[in-house]
Formats: sequence, structure tokens, C-alpha cells
Amino acid sequence: MLVRAVLLPTLTVLCAMSSSAQGFESDSLLASYVAESWKAHPNIERMQAMIAVERSRATMNNSWMNPELRAGLMNVPENFDVHADPMTMFQIGAMQQIPFPGKLKAARRAGEARVNAATATLDQERFRMAAMVAMAYYDLAAALETRQTLEQGLVLTKQAVDAATSLLSTGKGSQTEVLRAGLEQEEWNLKLLANASETDQKRAALAYAIGRTEVSTLTDPVLPSSLPPMIDLDAGLALAENASTPQVRIAQAQSRATEFELRRAKLEYWPDIKLELAYGIRGALNGTGADPHTGEPISQSIKQDNMVTIEMSAPVPLFSRGNQRARIQEARAMNRDRQSEQRESVLNLQQELRIAHAEFTETINQYEVNRRVVQQAEAAWRSALVDYQAGMYPYMGLSEARMILVMAQIESVMYRAKAWATYQQWQSLLGNYTVDATEQ
Repeated sequence: MLVRAVLLPTLTVLCAMSSSAQGFESDSLLASYVAESWKAHPNIERMQAMIAVERSRATMNNSWMNPELRAGLMNVPENFDVHADPMTMFQIGAMQQIPFPGKLKAARRAGEARVNAATATLDQERFRMAAMVAMAYYDLAAALETRQTLEQGLVLTKQAVDAATSLLSTGKGSQTEVLRAGLEQEEWNLKLLANASETDQKRAALAYAIGRTEVSTLTDPVLPSSLPPMIDLDAGLALAENASTPQVRIAQAQSRATEFELRRAKLEYWPDIKLELAYGIRGALNGTGADPHTGEPISQSIKQDNMVTIEMSAPVPLFSRGNQRARIQEARAMNRDRQSEQRESVLNLQQELRIAHAEFTETINQYEVNRRVVQQAEAAWRSALVDYQAGMYPYMGLSEARMILVMAQIESVMYRAKAWATYQQWQSLLGNYTVDATEQ
């Protein structure tokens, strides 16, 4: 009867352990956290600001220089008599610098490429944030489920205390076993306290990843009881090769920007043209002195015609050719650097995908092996408990069987959490993580 009284609640606890992760809602909570991080986290705001910066720069690079307005008093005698000399005039005018054809277009295309690179960087940051939120999400979910497992392990420990006490009352046990069981129960309480501290830290990490300042407003996640779907390494490598991921698109856009900057540098050999238009207003001459053209005395004021000046100029690049060659060589080197970076980005992404795939596969295999360990540990615990109650098994063996069972259950939780986190990391590397546009 004693064996049955102890074994029945033990089996109930074991069943609760194996089904503790049931009831997983859906990824809607995780998706809402990711969407919130895309709106609230400072990293996203910073990337959006950089896009605005690049757009402003592209606009500036595509703009003509402002026209220059001029006004002045020309050829004035020392006594500032504006009616004494026929060359004296009030002059107003404007000057406009006209860029050589193709310069602004190359600058505009380079600016647009920089905007595309900044936009791809924002996408990459969003996917990185999604992976970070998912990592914190599943870490917290694992800590919460681990607490459930530890609480269930505490129940098993209390049952061991009851069993040791019962054996002592029947003369089959010893006071040492009762004290040892009580000590293990207190040690298990310490594990729960440590788990509570770890849970608080992981909850704070999730709040940071989301961009929240209030931890208490978080809804606790639930770790899925099943494993994520398998990932296809070949398909991921193909996506990286086709430059459809943000990481590769950044390098591709930067390479395009340097191509247009090189084109602009080559066009710098051709100078810009300055066009100037001026209008001179001349006043009437005083009726004194002599006409500068005929030499005849001037007896009355003479009205003078106004004058128009049109001037076109361009710098002659006699002493800047060395500078210009160096500028072109710099732009050409930068272009080669960006092209190499683009090829390297594909290799880096493929390497990250291979590493993530290897970690995912290893975790799945470890989970499958551990699942069999859990089954064997459950059978070993039941057998050890029965044998201990019959006086045929030492308490040390019973304690070890209980510890192996609980640790195997915790490892199962960790493997599932790591599998889901790695799966989300894989999706983020490929830019596959999507959030409803209404949530953004």
C-alpha cells in the first residue's frame, strides 16, 4: 500500500513533466514583440535617421549651385561724383555656374545607391532585431518552463522525504536518509531561487530587445512543445548567391555608388561654365568739361545709354591634372574595394548560414537523443523508487535517479529553446521574417 501511495502521485508528476509545454499559443506574441521592436527600439530609429540623411545628401548632390547676385557702383571718381565720368554706372547682375553635362546625373545616381544601401541596412537591422527578440523570447520561455520542471522536481524530492520518513517509521530506514532527503529539499529550494533571479534577468533582456522600459508589462512567453520545421541549407545558399538578402544588397548598393562616383570623378576633367549677365545704369553727365570723344566743351547735361554685359568663363585645368588623376585612381580603388566587399558579403552570409544550419542540426539531434534519455530516466526513477521502498536500493541511488530525470527534463527544454532561436536566426539571415504591415 505504501508503494502504491507513493508511486501513483509520482506517475502523475511525470506525466505533468512530459506535457508541461503543451498549450503553446502561437507565434502571434513573438510577432507582436518583433513588430514593437521595429517601431520602438532606438536602433531602428537610428537607421531610419540615416536613410533621411542619405536622401538629403542625394538631393544636395543633384542640385545646381545657387545663383550669385551682384550689385555695385563702377568707375567712380575720388570725389564720388557719379555724373562726372561717362564710365561711372550702377551695375546689377547675376552669375550662374552650369555643371558639365553628366556630372549631376552621376552624383544623383550615386546618392540613390547610397539611399538603397541605407534602406538595406535598415532591413538588416530589423532582421537582426527580430533574431535578438526571438533569442530573448525563447530564453525567457525556457527559464519559465525550467521553473515548472524544478517545481515538479521539488515534488519528487518531497516524496523522497516522505518515503524516507515512512521507512524510518517501519524500521527499514535510517535517520541519516531522512536528514539527507531534507537537505536535498532545501538545496532544491535554492535552485528555485536561482531560477527566479535568472528569469528576472531574461525578462529584462527581452524588454531591452523590444525597446520597452517597463518589464512588468511583458506577457510571459510559452515555449513550443514541438520542434521547428527543418531548414534547407541549399535553398538558403542559393538565396545568398542571388543577392536577395539585406546583407548582400548593402554591399551591392555600395558598389553601385562607387561606380557612379568613379564616373563623376572622370567628368571632373571637364570644367563647369560660369555664365554672368550684368546691367549697368549710367546717369546723365554734368554740363561741364569736354566731351571725351569730340573734345568739344559740354554746355548741358547729356543723357547716357545703359549698358549690358554678358560674360562666359570656365577654368582651365592646367595645374590640377595631377590632382584629378589621383582622384580618379582613388575612386577606381574604392570601386574595386566595394566589389570585393560585395563578393565577400556573399561568402560571409553563406558561412553564417552553414554555421546556423550546423547548430540547428546538432540541436535537433541532441534533442532526439535526450528524448530517449528522458524516457529511460523516467523508467529508472520509477524502478529506483519501488526498489527503495522495498528496502533493496540505497537512498543515494534514488537521489541520483531523481537528479538525472530532472536534469534531462531541463536539457530537453534547453534544446527546444535553442532549436527555435536558431531557426529564427536562420530566417533573419535570409530576410524571411515578416511582420504584418499594420503592426509596423
